[in-house]
Amino acid sequence: GCCCSSSFFFFSPPSLLLLLRSCQVTLEANPSSSSASSYSSFKAAGITRLSLGIQTFDPRGLRVLGRDHTAADALSSLDAAQAVFGPSLSADLIYGWPAQSVEQWRSDLKTLLSRDLQHLSVYELTYKPGTALWKMLRKNNKMKLEDEVLLEMQAVTDEETHAHQLQRYEISNYSTVGQESRHNAQYWRGLDYVGVGPGAHGRFM
Repeated sequence: GCCCSSSFFFFSPPSLLLLLRSCQVTLEANPSSSSASSYSSFKAAGITRLSLGIQTFDPRGLRVLGRDHTAADALSSLDAAQAVFGPSLSADLIYGWPAQSVEQWRSDLKTLLSRDLQHLSVYELTYKPGTALWKMLRKNNKMKLEDEVLLEMQAVTDEETHAHQLQRYEISNYSTVGQESRHNAQYWRGLDYVGVGPGAHGRFM
């Protein structure tokens, strides 16, 4: 037999969530598409863990990344979500976007970690073919940050997360002990996970 240890949703009907009460059930949300009242509804429906797509607090960075929320929206969403999910709240940040400085990246980390977040996902920007950023890069290959700058940003990430007692448990994820994402740990260890729905990815052997 098999058992469910975690589930990761962008959206799921309550009827499905009823089957997953023994799991760590994570929902991904954006500051622009969720509200304080919706966080309580998520938890009542069976969501046990929330991940917010903050990406950056820098206005220019948000425009470059095509986000439609503001820094104020992000901070408000963080506070509202933390009031509902407490230590089971995570947030995503992206570094390496065009013209970003190391100090700006440090500012993003400090702003987020000052909220006593127990889990953080950090991703280096990738230029995927066909996207708007990829098309911009083809026109101006100098917009991509130098490897030395990206390495310095990673060093700053390690420094700031360590200062807030977050441990790196996976290539892009940091948490306090006991607040790791089971889903992230599962695929990092090469274990099975099932993807259900259009565009979902799974590994089941």
